[in-house]
Amino acid sequence: MKRMLICTFVALTSGFFGSYIGGQLSAIYRTQPCQAQFWGLNMACKSLLTPVAMWQGSTTGLWTGMVLGAFIAGLATSKYEDPQQRPDEKTKINS
Repeated sequence: MKRMLICTFVALTSGFFGSYIGGQLSAIYRTQPCQAQFWGLNMACKSLLTPVAMWQGSTTGLWTGMVLGAFIAGLATSKYEDPQQRPDEKTKINS
């Protein structure tokens, strides 16, 4: 139960962080062609492209962040058992 809560918390946190970063990067990347325009057209171009770019980037960042966060949290909380530490387990399986 504790492991599931940790994985869920890490997945959601990294998803929200990825959503924010993805939206920002997508908006910056997609509004690059607007830089060559004069001031009025530059502002109109940015105002038209930014909402779509933010939506697409944040959605992609959310999913990517959640999947990677859950995977990393699952690896971090996994139980590692050395087979040499428990020889009684080997004899139970082979018997």
